[in-house]
Amino acid sequence: MSNETERNVEDVGPGFMGSAASVGEGILGYTIGLVLAALLTAASFAVVYTNLIWGPAIPAALVTLAVAKMGVHLVFFLHLTTAPDNTNNAMALAFGVHYPDATRGLLLHWPVGGYRWKVNSRARFTRHYNFTKQNGLPAVVERARGGKSFWMDSEGGPWATEIARNNAFAASFASQDLERYLGIVLTSGRSLFDRDTAPGAEPEEVMGIKAPSLIIPGDDPSHATSGAHYLRELLPKADFWNVMPPEQTTHEVCDRVLEFCRAHR
Repeated sequence: MSNETERNVEDVGPGFMGSAASVGEGILGYTIGLVLAALLTAASFAVVYTNLIWGPAIPAALVTLAVAKMGVHLVFFLHLTTAPDNTNNAMALAFGVHYPDATRGLLLHWPVGGYRWKVNSRARFTRHYNFTKQNGLPAVVERARGGKSFWMDSEGGPWATEIARNNAFAASFASQDLERYLGIVLTSGRSLFDRDTAPGAEPEEVMGIKAPSLIIPGDDPSHATSGAHYLRELLPKADFWNVMPPEQTTHEVCDRVLEFCRAHR
């Protein structure tokens, strides 16, 4: 995302701990999802074993409740919403490359990519490098304890989340050799973001993935549409959903994902 406009920390799926203000909020999201799923399950039994629903309408009611429950699972447990914070596409591709027999399908929602994504991602490492060189590792620890992730406050560094919750790790981090750490930071930025598309699996490896894939394109500085088209070109069994934000409502996204899952179960 651009340096001028940071992402809205509220623009995430319920229970997404990587962006929630606290772990407690993440747990709350999962709890709400669990309660809703349990209520929908109980409602399904009530429909069958009581006289609440007119007999001929019971099948339709069960289907409606089943779809609602799948939607709860997608939103509250898989965090699949219209929010641009799905960062698991690179890991999904890597899994598909290395474990083809265990991969039934790939759901690639808003793949990262684009020139601005690469430049801005590298810039975060550069800002952390400059802050650390000027202020030292103890200052990084204090910055990280503010509770913000690397993507919200790059000066706290890539390990900010672990520093904030693990005192032993924070002490070890602060005591390491400064020059060696600065070298790791610069090398990591260049190595992780060496291309305009999703990092990790090489193009030749992605072309070898035989599992079907659903690609839902994004359209912002971190999820350029070109990143989705790159995967569309490489994946041999790609199903590209040619709908652009903001037309991708949560309801329509869930319906499209469920349709894909039913076709490849």
